[in-house]
Amino acid sequence: MRHLAAKRAPRHWLVLACFVLILAAGCSKPPPEPVRLQSFSMDSPDSIVDTNLVRVEKDPACEGGACLRVETSGPSKVRLFALDNLNVEDALLLFQARVRSQGLTGTAYIEMWCIFKGRGQYFSRALDTAVTGDTDWTLQTAPFRLEEGQNPDQVLLNLVIEGPGTVWIDDAALYRAPLP
Repeated sequence: MRHLAAKRAPRHWLVLACFVLILAAGCSKPPPEPVRLQSFSMDSPDSIVDTNLVRVEKDPACEGGACLRVETSGPSKVRLFALDNLNVEDALLLFQARVRSQGLTGTAYIEMWCIFKGRGQYFSRALDTAVTGDTDWTLQTAPFRLEEGQNPDQVLLNLVIEGPGTVWIDDAALYRAPLP
């Protein structure tokens, strides 16, 4: 009988050790939250770079009571914001906005261009959450990975509409998150 108890003891320690490891893994710190670098006002077209198709619409469903409305008869790109000298590298840059559509025959999504003088221009698009037809507010995020030493000279934030229809955009912001 003593012999059987001695054989069971190592199993109990093994089970206890596994439990402690699982508990420790579950108690690790969550990743830091993204830091908001800039919020963009949708209450006035004054801060918008390309105002040709854009108009402010007062609506209680919009953040702050107003959002931007774009009506187009065909494919269009609206340059919303241009940022110079952000001084951000070794991070994930996130352009985020809420978008909705009505009668849109193509798709609409946000995009972010990072321009590096002498090294080129690169983009990121929120194609996975593009809206089409009649949709409610959809949160879109365009991520751009910046390695150490990659600091964009200019960042352009756009709304791309690939067909006729109406699109609203609201609650736009730029975030910095740690690299995964």
